Amino acid sequence: MEKIGFILKVFVLSAMISVLIKLLAPYVEINPSALLAIGMVLTPSVILGIVLGQRFLQSQL
Repeated sequence: MEKIGFILKVFVLSAMISVLIKLLAPYVEINPSALLAIGMVLTPSVILGIVLGQRFLQSQL
């Protein structure tokens, strides 16, 4: 039952973020560039790597 609650929370949060992006995106002007695209593609991987690296280091102690 606890897993279902967690999945529901993630789903609701994801839906809220999606609605905010849909409503606010037309008001934000971002000039397209290769550097911005690379940053948007690599940022999630870098964040995940940092989090997993910290967990690994904490498990070693």
